[in-house]
Amino acid sequence: MELRTIVAATPALTKLSASSLSLPVAYALRKCINVLQKETAFFADERSKILKTYGNVDGKGNVTFTGDNETLAHTAITELLDMEVSPVFEKVVLPISENVQLSVNDIELLTPFIIFKEVT
Repeated sequence: MELRTIVAATPALTKLSASSLSLPVAYALRKCINVLQKETAFFADERSKILKTYGNVDGKGNVTFTGDNETLAHTAITELLDMEVSPVFEKVVLPISENVQLSVNDIELLTPFIIFKEVT
């Protein structure tokens, strides 16, 4: 899976983890998020290094670029996001009967990590 898949799903995973879930689902989600957080931390560290390499970061975290450095930084970050990673996690089974409010976009982003299951 590309690193971008995890990075893009992070807000939806955070939203889901803030929901009231049954204990088994919450526990499984926490285990999955623990694994994925290592990948997002790696991304954040590498992104920070890229921005420091190609840009000027002020005390507030604002970045300015000179010349072609913005393009170079963008290219490096894109390559980082395209990196294949292999986090070992179990998909979380989330019954759609759980009282969770998610958007269609959230569901799309969560599909690599969550199995949405109808309970009959």
